Amino acid sequence: MNLTEIREWETPRNCQRPKENQETQSLDFTIMSYNVLAQGYIETMPYLYHNSNEENLKWPDRKKRLFNQFKMSNADIVCLQEVDADYYYNTYLSYFQSQGYDGVFKQKTQEKIDGCATFFKKCEFSLKENHSLEMLKNGIDLLNRDNIALISILTPFKNPDKQICIVNTHLLYNRKREDVRLAQLQVLLAEIDRVAGKITNYPPVILCGDLNFTPSSRLYSFLSQGRLNTDDTSVDFADEEYEEERTNYTILYHLAGHFYWIRDAVVHSNLLGLISQE
Repeated sequence: MNLTEIREWETPRNCQRPKENQETQSLDFTIMSYNVLAQGYIETMPYLYHNSNEENLKWPDRKKRLFNQFKMSNADIVCLQEVDADYYYNTYLSYFQSQGYDGVFKQKTQEKIDGCATFFKKCEFSLKENHSLEMLKNGIDLLNRDNIALISILTPFKNPDKQICIVNTHLLYNRKREDVRLAQLQVLLAEIDRVAGKITNYPPVILCGDLNFTPSSRLYSFLSQGRLNTDDTSVDFADEEYEEERTNYTILYHLAGHFYWIRDAVVHSNLLGLISQE
């Protein structure tokens, strides 16, 4: 069975390609983001996938389905998460190179087996620079995880005066630790701004990856609207290890002490008022 037969496909709103021969100032390209599920996790934690057909979980079958999906999509840029490090060098990279792509990879820290990989068509883009971000920061409890990100600056051959910033990341999965995802997101946004801000004309930024939050979450609203609603108590940023009297603001205040270099517009608009109240 093809993957397209078991998925529901949705066309984004207001999505319309320019007509053929139509002049446009925009850059027309396709991009794909996909968590491929590290094969090592399937083999070491099979109990998580007991509802799946055992044959479908074996690498030869998964490899065939995944590569068929990549070929069918034919995206100009492909961002993958949970790529086994060994499989990246032995399988993924060789496949994409055979299809005319080049790629970059960053493995997670703390001896994790997987990481993120970004591929791009060599006939469409050149890689100007690539930055790897590790979200593990010694001495900061909220940033003691293995998550990482890739920030790639691509130059399109069709319009070499305009560059684009492609971000590929995989944030923490733990549903109860939205506070950790917020901290990781703050670090990521600050690094994006540092990298993109050095370019003469600040490039468009496309954020891809497995962010591990839904459209109903506050972190999604934070990214899409530029504001973080800390008044909504339906989801608690604080974990059980935090005292009950601490508020949702506590996490942001705690982070502010370490990340003073994050722009106010990137974090939240009420930070200065909060610090004065403390």
